[in-house]
Amino acid sequence: VMIYGGPALQQLQADVHLRGLTYGPNSGYNNHFDDIAVGWVAGLSYAKPEMGILASLTYRSEIDHKTTIYEDVPLADLLGIDYSHQNSGTITTPESINLNLQTGLNATTAVYAKVRYVPWGDFAYYPPVLEAATTEALGKGLPLVDYSEDQLAVEIGLGKQLSPNLAIAVSGLWDSGAGD
Repeated sequence: VMIYGGPALQQLQADVHLRGLTYGPNSGYNNHFDDIAVGWVAGLSYAKPEMGILASLTYRSEIDHKTTIYEDVPLADLLGIDYSHQNSGTITTPESINLNLQTGLNATTAVYAKVRYVPWGDFAYYPPVLEAATTEALGKGLPLVDYSEDQLAVEIGLGKQLSPNLAIAVSGLWDSGAGD
């Protein structure tokens, strides 16, 4: 049995350019940021090598990125909103939970499963000027990115050692996606 934990370093960057009639008055919108922030990871692991058993449960915290967001907002220009092209903003990436299981069926065959859950339904990115301009134009701010659903991914597989230097594996993966 092992208990583990420590820092989690995450880089988050975006370089967005909206162009075309689809974006209407926001065609020409630009958004850029680049940030590194620290969160934390904690987990519990169990192993019994003689039986091929390995199990781990890992939690990764939300991570707050406090960064400078660079924006060009044609809608704000159309509405006559005076704005800075460099604004402070916070982007919070969601927590995640990972479960990994593996067990030996015999000395040369193992079965494994991985499950990952991320509550993306709680995540939305509202750049400051885009939010202000869409609030002015529409009565409510619109996000640049907004996911409607949480994500659940499941992978199940089987591995077989054919010789000391050769093994094969087959696995299947199902991922719910995040809605958009």
